Amino acid sequence: RSIASLVLPSTGLSREDFLHADRRVPTPDEVVLAPGPEPRPLNLVIVIFEGVGYQHTSLAGSGLATTPFLKDLARRGVEFTSMRSTVTHTSKAIFAMMTGRYPSASQDAVETVPTAAGYASLATILGRQRGYRTALFQSAKGTFESRPSLARNLGYQDFWAREQMADPNAHLGYLAGDEFAMLGPIRDWLAEDRRPFLLTVLCSATHDPYEVPEWYGQIAKEPVDRYRQTLTYTDAFLAALDKEVAR
Repeated sequence: RSIASLVLPSTGLSREDFLHADRRVPTPDEVVLAPGPEPRPLNLVIVIFEGVGYQHTSLAGSGLATTPFLKDLARRGVEFTSMRSTVTHTSKAIFAMMTGRYPSASQDAVETVPTAAGYASLATILGRQRGYRTALFQSAKGTFESRPSLARNLGYQDFWAREQMADPNAHLGYLAGDEFAMLGPIRDWLAEDRRPFLLTVLCSATHDPYEVPEWYGQIAKEPVDRYRQTLTYTDAFLAALDKEVAR
């Protein structure tokens, strides 16, 4: 039924499925770092680009100038060219990235169902065992797929979403928001405490309907051009975020 729900929504999971599920994800206290000398704590920033196809970026070697900063970042660091997302479903992909485990094959966002203890994740390991501050910032609508509940299940201490943007004109389409509107709140969060941090930032402009803010420029007309325009815009945000984190 889980597999069928990917193409037939009416075959989604029921209450009985939850009651009889036998798969179990470890809780935070069940995954413990091995004792040993603690290295110098490093700040960790994870930026998630929503719905970005590799072939449309400047990394693909096709001569596209859509993501020049990302290309330069890869040149200065490490690029993993054989990575693939576990699923093309954002909430489930976040779950997989943070826990290291496959999400449910069901179309239902079961990973967001509130749990008493939450899941063992990178956020819980660093936050509880290494004293890190942890936060998930996203420009997308927070109520979509119960994202605050997912953030809690994954152990993030702080969560910020589109509903907290001071200017509703920064909203883009039905779901997304101006990525640059996150810079101020992120700056404030970084300045609150000098402890090491795990900062996860989820971008959304590259999600349908592919819009950019008016201040950035006129929205392109052709579908592919609109999509690639959002890539270039998001790449500019990544460069601005890099400067904020490096302050």
